[in-house]
Amino acid sequence: MPLVGVRRYTAHRRGPVVWGDDGEPVRPAAEEFQVRLSVQPMNGYQLQRLPEGLRARKPKKAYGYRREALRTVQGVGQEEADLVLIEGELFEVHQARDYGDHAPLPHLRYELYAAQTDEDLEVGP
Repeated sequence: MPLVGVRRYTAHRRGPVVWGDDGEPVRPAAEEFQVRLSVQPMNGYQLQRLPEGLRARKPKKAYGYRREALRTVQGVGQEEADLVLIEGELFEVHQARDYGDHAPLPHLRYELYAAQTDEDLEVGP
């Protein structure tokens, strides 16, 4: 049974920032890959529960397959979260909830927020 409304989106996986010989940070080129997601707006209740700063960042929710897991802000450690291009705008993956084996279709639910700062938008050198 497939997820409803699934489309292919381009995701960017940023590599770790390294320091060049001149002491300046260097961001390696991002790895670009395709991911299948069902992207939806958050409902009113979900929007009310968000901190105001995140409400202003065009929040969306997305459902995706477990085998195509994305890196999140709340779980990557030293690595940066993935960016997903949705309708010409980059969104940062903030968190994922695993609906595990107890769901009819094992999948992940992501929370995505528009990337706002220049640093968030950098996906390559």
